[in-house]
Amino acid sequence: MNDLSVSQNLAPKCLRTEIQKEFLRRVRLNASYSLRAFAKHLGVDQSLLSKVMKGQRKISFAFAEKVAVKIGIKPSQLSQYLRPAHFQMAGQINYQFMSDDQLSAM
Repeated sequence: MNDLSVSQNLAPKCLRTEIQKEFLRRVRLNASYSLRAFAKHLGVDQSLLSKVMKGQRKISFAFAEKVAVKIGIKPSQLSQYLRPAHFQMAGQINYQFMSDDQLSAM
């Protein structure tokens, strides 16, 4: 195994890319398959799906959960696709590391 293949295996997975690959797979099987049909299959709005696929809209956690199973990602694998920088969260989350003393004071 060369260094290139090792680094590719360690690269984080991208849900947007997986959605695009699944859509293209379906288009190859049926040239008249539309984004509208794909959005209907996924149970999401066509406009939202289009923006997500183009990278114009961040993927919400709810969207990720809804779509992942329908494109063949097992629930146990979903965490591999969840990177906070790629998600639109309902509120801002500010993670901070705490010492044991600070944690026990809570």
